[in-house]
Amino acid sequence: NAEIAKRIEHPLYGCRPARSVGRPARRLLSARPRHPSTGDPMLIETLSTFPHMYDSVMGESMMKRAQEKGILEFRAHDLRDWTHDRHRTTDDDPYGGGAGLVMKCDPIFEAVEAILGKEFVEAKLASAVEESQQRSSAAPQIVFLAPQGRPFDDAYADKLAAADHLLFICGHYEGIDERVYALADHVISLGDYVLTSGELASTVPKGKELAEKT
Repeated sequence: NAEIAKRIEHPLYGCRPARSVGRPARRLLSARPRHPSTGDPMLIETLSTFPHMYDSVMGESMMKRAQEKGILEFRAHDLRDWTHDRHRTTDDDPYGGGAGLVMKCDPIFEAVEAILGKEFVEAKLASAVEESQQRSSAAPQIVFLAPQGRPFDDAYADKLAAADHLLFICGHYEGIDERVYALADHVISLGDYVLTSGELASTVPKGKELAEKT
């Protein structure tokens, strides 16, 4: 609609207007009462093209018990739910040419707006323009897994564990459209090696954060 189209004209968007809000996130466990001694659980969400990759990691062992006890709530979102072609395409050729493919910005912006809210995204982009990224630990924090990111270690795990709500955006292919990094609170790297997907990389911080919480 006209309102969304106007917002997409923001210089950090540069993507076509949103046309849908996607389908609800998958939950690996059914809703359970929160544990009385822990208060509100830490909310961890992921946005990726292969959300089923989390089924075993988040549905077994400590991760499963943490969800049952109300320490952790986990939601896996499928990025393809915010695509609009019959092939559910999330990648495209890089602007200006070059080898490989990059993840498109428009499905990611649409997804984050649907997950975290229109007002959150608008405030996030405004703070990026003003180069002011100061946020409270209660506000959702967006984490990207990328080779150019800050090395992940115990000190950074402590920082992430202090957050109440994390959204991991998982890359594929040769990378992600650079415009999307305007949303980032954290860009982290696990090391100087190549993984097949951001889903694999994102499972390491989650395990460390849970250890810090418990």
